[in-house]
Amino acid sequence: MVVLIDGYNLMHAIGYVNAAISWEASRGRFLDWLAATPAAKAQPGRLHIIFDAQKGPANAPHETTHRGLKVSYAHRATADDRIEELLAGAVRPKDVVVVSNDNRLAEAARRVGATSWSSQEFSDWLITEETPGRTPAERGEPEKPTKPDDDETAELLAAFLRPKPR
Repeated sequence: MVVLIDGYNLMHAIGYVNAAISWEASRGRFLDWLAATPAAKAQPGRLHIIFDAQKGPANAPHETTHRGLKVSYAHRATADDRIEELLAGAVRPKDVVVVSNDNRLAEAARRVGATSWSSQEFSDWLITEETPGRTPAERGEPEKPTKPDDDETAELLAAFLRPKPR
């Protein structure tokens, strides 16, 4: 699976934009955080972060790496445009996940058969990837409901069929 990330969109969504420091410093901290996740360490190059070049360094290469992450800057285009180009050229779109809160990218992913995750879904996935041995209850997920037995079913029906007092 390849994960295409709308860089600044995710940075804003998870709170990695800091007005007190430069865009370059915020971006560096964000990339360091992503690179330290088990999902990134398990498969270098799996996460591909695409940034709008307007806020990128003037001399930024079109594509580079950062501690195992693939990083691109969309020169003369937006990150959305570049992600759509990458989707159109994907050999196996069903193995691609697009991360953005942007509806345009969600629709582009759907059109080619790729998966679209919001920033929240991606963050949740990273947390799950960090703790693969934990049970659903330990991860805070609700337990799957069990089917009620005959006695419980009869009790529930009786409760719902009983007239309400006035």
